[in-house]
Amino acid sequence: MTLFFLLICLISKANSIDYQKNIDTLEKKSFKELKQLFYETDDDSLQFAIASYTLIKAKEKENYVAIANSYQRLYRSVSDFNLGEKYLDSSISISKEKKLKKILAESYFYKGYLNQEKNKYNLALKYYILANDHFENLGNKDWSDATRFNIGILKLRVGKSEEALQIFKECLTYNKKNNKPIDLDLLSALSSTYSNINQLDSSSEINRKAYNYAKSIESPYYYYFIQIEGVNKFKKKEYNAAKDSLIKSIQFFKNQKDHLNLSNTYFFLSSAHQSLNQEDKAIHYLKKIDSIFDSEGIINFSSRYAYVELIEYFKKKGDLKNRLYYIEKLLEVDNVFENTFGNLDLNLYKNYDTPKLLKERENIIKELKSSNTGFMYGSILLFILLLSAFTLLIYNRNKRKKYEQKFQELLRETQKQQKELPIIKSQDSNSSKNLEIKQEVITLILDRLVAFEEKEHYLQKRITLASLAKEFETNSRYLSKVVNHYKEKDFRTYLNDLRIDYTINRIKNDPIFRKYTIYAIADEVGFSNQESYAKAFYKRTGIHTSFFIKRLNNL
Repeated sequence: MTLFFLLICLISKANSIDYQKNIDTLEKKSFKELKQLFYETDDDSLQFAIASYTLIKAKEKENYVAIANSYQRLYRSVSDFNLGEKYLDSSISISKEKKLKKILAESYFYKGYLNQEKNKYNLALKYYILANDHFENLGNKDWSDATRFNIGILKLRVGKSEEALQIFKECLTYNKKNNKPIDLDLLSALSSTYSNINQLDSSSEINRKAYNYAKSIESPYYYYFIQIEGVNKFKKKEYNAAKDSLIKSIQFFKNQKDHLNLSNTYFFLSSAHQSLNQEDKAIHYLKKIDSIFDSEGIINFSSRYAYVELIEYFKKKGDLKNRLYYIEKLLEVDNVFENTFGNLDLNLYKNYDTPKLLKERENIIKELKSSNTGFMYGSILLFILLLSAFTLLIYNRNKRKKYEQKFQELLRETQKQQKELPIIKSQDSNSSKNLEIKQEVITLILDRLVAFEEKEHYLQKRITLASLAKEFETNSRYLSKVVNHYKEKDFRTYLNDLRIDYTINRIKNDPIFRKYTIYAIADEVGFSNQESYAKAFYKRTGIHTSFFIKRLNNL
């Protein structure tokens, strides 16, 4: 199938009638028209098809500018980090070889942005600096300004607020000089920076103006300025007012999946409650920060200080176990900091540096072992620990053996999982009577289940019995009965098993998919969260995804 017909199929699938009318044939379109077509749609599948076709056409005509630009557009149309990086590297390679300076600078910029989105700040800064040097040499002030803004954001995130402030001021001056529209991103960054260095009046003045402007254009962005003002009020010791402002922004950040700002909001809410002697509420919000770190791996300075506060809290409570737990978590956080920021010169004050943490952990372990016990109790404890360790060893050995058996069973299956037969029991005359459903209704549901499986629609998110019944033009009770009778399982198990069988085959046959995080795999195959995916995978296979992937990689 040619890319043109692939594109038409994708457009048909998206029900985009306007595009069908506008496209006569891709072969007749110029590179300029293909570029326009690419940027006119926000559908990733369409963009990918257009960019792929443009790349083939550009290679046939040896148009190196179009080749390099096509790789950039392919990067913009995919969500996978490794694939996006591969396309950008190709664009950089072509641009270097053919001395396409502008495209090279843009590709460096996008590579910086790609690494920034993945919290690889040291690499992001490296590519932003390369991009900025090239843009300045080209005299491209707009791109240079955008690149410097992103460098400022990185500096702000690593605690270099004074350096970030200087960059943001220069960006603001450039925008005003060139009559650029009001940039809410820039105003938010500038306000946050003023707040960080305790120039609260300057920050609040920006918040007031930016809030009013955002409201006037009906942009929900005003929640950012509400949040920053909440931080300012906390620093002014207006704790109740701070709580009100911070709470207002929580749902917005959740909807935006802006975990960095959500974590920061929780930290200042905790601090406000602490200042009002509402310790239970303060600890509640600190634990929410820990929850974000566990689920998203998101970390910033306030996240780190949250663990310091939790350690101090449980130290005061005399709770050795929780104190040890949060020391372990803080060590993990510091390891993430190291991986995130690399060799950047961080302006980070550590109440607990690593040697101190390790020493305190050692002391707590000793205290837990020896607290309120004499030699006899210590010996008993040691014996129990040894017995537990031996039992655990036997248990783990048996579990590994069981896992290995399960893994070998999965390997012995065909390379491509056989889809479940839509009809497990024969459709005899009693089926309709037993189910109390007309035979034509049963046949209709079974036919649609076949299409549902063959087209892999089960990978879609938020499928429920009710939503699928509506799609099948039947009711939930009939669909549930048919699935229970012919699939011999309830609807939820049926749906989960389809997804897990797809996942097994995909992991076995797709090396890139195998590198995904568990969270990403769960999201890819339709689960709403990592926990429900993990339970479904273990229930279906008897092993965990991580073990399955590890053993495949060791083959």
